[in-house]
Amino acid sequence: VHIDVDPANFGRNAPCRVGVTGDAAAALRVLLPRIGGAGAGQDPAPEVAVVRERAHRESERYPFFAPYIEAIREVVAPSGIFVGDMTQMVYTATATYPALAPRTFLFPAGFGTLGFALPVAIGAKVADPRRDVVAVLGDGGMLFNIQELVTACDEKVGLAVIVVNNGGYGEIKRAQKQRFGDRYVGADLHTPDFVALARGVGAEGVRVEEPRELGAAVRAALGRNRPTVIELPAPMILDVAR
Repeated sequence: VHIDVDPANFGRNAPCRVGVTGDAAAALRVLLPRIGGAGAGQDPAPEVAVVRERAHRESERYPFFAPYIEAIREVVAPSGIFVGDMTQMVYTATATYPALAPRTFLFPAGFGTLGFALPVAIGAKVADPRRDVVAVLGDGGMLFNIQELVTACDEKVGLAVIVVNNGGYGEIKRAQKQRFGDRYVGADLHTPDFVALARGVGAEGVRVEEPRELGAAVRAALGRNRPTVIELPAPMILDVAR
């Protein structure tokens, strides 16, 4: 059942059997009493397990990134905040990164806002300096707001900024391959040396390749009073399982 004020949205992102035009809150106030509390008091664990298993299967589309996500989770405190940009590693994290507390996984799902993660991570750290904050971006997304590294240095904001560098807009190139064969436009980038660039503005900069190296780099970054850019070279994944 899809409730929406705009009936043009029915079935747009997922098939629905019934479309209800109206305000969600008002519609639910009418519908819930008629449902009669079906399922109330039942143990949700079996259903949660099914959903979790489905999510992990979805993550297998990008198996390269799974161990790196695990490495991040191992060193970030349960209350730490993961801020994800629009990049293949974060798409995997949406299915596999365990969010252990409310509002600790920030991701602009569906909006496609490249560059979101860096300024939002800075804001999260300023709002609660006691928390660990990690931002994960692709090289393309990083270039949208890279100037905010200067802001973070000026304000002595200690956070880990992981740049997954695959030399371009991986998801855009993957979509172009899927739709147009081997015809690509504007998907490959000449990316800077992010380590040198970070050091040039006063941040720390390191390059890692293995998951254990990433975990150690994140742990060190979270102990500093300035941002740390961690560059992670990665393949551009153009073929994914469906």
